[in-house]
Amino acid sequence: MKKEIEIENLGYIHTSGNGHIYTDWFHIFSKNALFNYDTAKAMNENFSKNIDFEYIAKADNWVGADWVDWNWKRAESVNFKNHEIASEPYDIDTRGGVINIIELRIPNFAAGIACPYSMIFSAGDDGMSIDDWFTSSTLNNFIDFKPREETNALGAKSESTIEIKDNMVCFAFFDPTINENNKLSGIGLGYSELKVFFKIKNVENMKKFNIFVSENYNNLKPEKDALGDDIIRRCCVKIPNGKFKIYDMMTNESFLNSKMYNLLSDDLKDSFTMISLGTFIRLK
Repeated sequence: MKKEIEIENLGYIHTSGNGHIYTDWFHIFSKNALFNYDTAKAMNENFSKNIDFEYIAKADNWVGADWVDWNWKRAESVNFKNHEIASEPYDIDTRGGVINIIELRIPNFAAGIACPYSMIFSAGDDGMSIDDWFTSSTLNNFIDFKPREETNALGAKSESTIEIKDNMVCFAFFDPTINENNKLSGIGLGYSELKVFFKIKNVENMKKFNIFVSENYNNLKPEKDALGDDIIRRCCVKIPNGKFKIYDMMTNESFLNSKMYNLLSDDLKDSFTMISLGTFIRLK
């Protein structure tokens, strides 16, 4: 007999996407990691090297509109300096615009923080919210916890981890490449190009960096959307310091017989093998 899993909601984060495209970046980080010069530099270097820049014109719903197309070369999860920040591209069309932050205690397995996606099962009037599908029954029957892998520059694979150094883990939506012109999808970091103060590490440049990142980090505070509702883009949770494994919550074969599978979009069904329903940080 499977035991009841303890589920406690701690908060949530929300994204409206990146301007003209319905994507974003989901980050998990030790609270002060963005303020660490070396970690931020590694993040800036990674994003600036792995983006193609194309200025293109497209005619769809934005007839005749021109914009910069940020083409991410490596659409996969990535960890930065000392594993204090874990980032992954986020497709809102399939995952939804909300991630819940949940304390999870699974008997005979683990305890930790789960980050299930919101609207992946939203087809028609029978759509399911996170509270509808993220239940003890679903976790027992349809989800396998798979350790996430990462690949280093030499092609070697290892288990993905996050290191917490300030007793606080944060979850946030923002595109690191967006500059100050679009604060709803970025926080003004503008890491599409290497910042001048990262080119030479000295006291003056570190001071410039500290001022820059402090001003822009404040842009993660709640914003109002067009309807006047709060958009919460950052949620921080107190946890012990340490290095913790990151898991993907993957569907299993039994999922094919579930109501959730029937609510997937046709595109996801056609390409279905296994899909990730969220992220899990194992604390114990």
